[in-house]
Amino acid sequence: MLEIASSRSGSPTGRVKGMWLHSPYDPAAEAERFVRESVGAENPGTILLLGEGLGYTHRALRQAFPGARVIAVFYAREVYSRCFQPPEASWYPGHDLPLMEFLRLHLRELDLEGLKLLEWQPSSKIYPEVARQAGQAAAQLCRELRGSLVTTLSLGRLWFKNSLLNFLGIEETLQAAPAVEERPILIAASGPSLPRCLEVLRRYRDRLLLWALPSAVLFLAAEDLCPDLVLLTDPGFYAISHLHPAAGLGFILAMPLSAAVGSWRVAAGVRLISQETPCERALLSGAGLAAARVLPQGTVAASALELALGATAGPVVLAGLDLCYEDILSHVRPNAFERLLGQEENRFSPLYSLLFRRAQHFAPVLQSADGGTDRRSLSLQTYAGWFSFLPAGLKKRVSRLNPSSVTLEGIRGKDNRQLARSLERLKPGRRGQPFIADSRYPEGKKRKQVALGLLERWREGILRLRAEIRKRSSLEPLLGDPGQLELAFYLEAASLTEMKRTLRLRGPQAALEQALSTLEREQSFLELLLAKVG
Repeated sequence: MLEIASSRSGSPTGRVKGMWLHSPYDPAAEAERFVRESVGAENPGTILLLGEGLGYTHRALRQAFPGARVIAVFYAREVYSRCFQPPEASWYPGHDLPLMEFLRLHLRELDLEGLKLLEWQPSSKIYPEVARQAGQAAAQLCRELRGSLVTTLSLGRLWFKNSLLNFLGIEETLQAAPAVEERPILIAASGPSLPRCLEVLRRYRDRLLLWALPSAVLFLAAEDLCPDLVLLTDPGFYAISHLHPAAGLGFILAMPLSAAVGSWRVAAGVRLISQETPCERALLSGAGLAAARVLPQGTVAASALELALGATAGPVVLAGLDLCYEDILSHVRPNAFERLLGQEENRFSPLYSLLFRRAQHFAPVLQSADGGTDRRSLSLQTYAGWFSFLPAGLKKRVSRLNPSSVTLEGIRGKDNRQLARSLERLKPGRRGQPFIADSRYPEGKKRKQVALGLLERWREGILRLRAEIRKRSSLEPLLGDPGQLELAFYLEAASLTEMKRTLRLRGPQAALEQALSTLEREQSFLELLLAKVG
């Protein structure tokens, strides 16, 4: 119970269970000293304040950094209700959104530039469990945003090119039949544990839907198990190599337009999903198409789970989702990665040496478990964190078959015997999930018109924006246009990040030429695409 008292300076202070939330002498001076010592000479653009109290810290931050955006996480609702100056973006236990959803709503990739994380330590001592959860959520989100930013830096333009070429090349798309599916969906990831579920999968194949990640397709094809659906999100050329072994087997490929160009040629049909990149969103809208919204989460396994939870009212089982190496093996065998690596093998570097060096490099953290050794990495830790932060309501429908030593908080493990018992109660059904042709998908001439019109509108918008920035000698036309900022992020993430850094540290005039150069490079890229499509 929060007790409000008067400090020696006359300002209100508070304590919980005998512990002071703020100084009993001068809470305002205490907060100012905390900000001075914690931030120093830095000039943050965004501040994530964990454990805010009665408002003194926020006020001190506002006075010291008037241009910074402050996001506050309170550790108790009663503290939030007594705070005299809560930031507009504030979370507290009992908020409408879970903490992770709140943070994802208010922090994006570009916020990493100039982001400062602070925690009011008296709050963490009074509310240690909430503090632990908030710290984990903040760390997980920062890992996700860093991964997303790095991916966009390297693949942003490729997503655009792929979206256009796939949109023009795909001749037909499918949509799920309107009947509600209630059979369980088993998602086959490609971890080394996947073979352990073969017996139960073969025996009850007609009682569930088998979905697969691309890197598990070669193994399933070798075992004469054709997945009903494969989800592909990777935009790279080599992603298609996973699918070739199953060509002609009759699986449906679920993919965003930004996935690898031509991957749809090896499937029996294409079901489009939308990862909400600006290009695919605009193309789908221009063509009058609707696609299941599955935002990128860094790992295709997370996207598959999100899609599956919306595709069935039944349970979803994750198989082969190890999120670690098993000794030196990262994937089930056979797999396309190992075949490609085998091409580099020679008598001085046998395959096992190559696998060992690769494991050392990509998963350097060794951990003993269940009598063996597994390897982990920061990226695998980030993927595991996404599953752990799933909303509790969704976790009730998700289980993990033969789980590895990497725990996913709130997702229950299940062995083959338990899965068999639950499937035994179901009636055998038809193989596959019913799909029908999407009659709204436009013919090739219409698709080309949509693509050319989109590129031309973007190009003209950039021309107008460059002229307006020069005319006003101000960044406001760009900073006040969310659509143009989003476009710049996908096409020029590195330049936009550097421009934001210059703006934060040196002011708008110093960043003006950087903004114009960024827009000029965007324009050149769009003109190349116009020539290619036209």
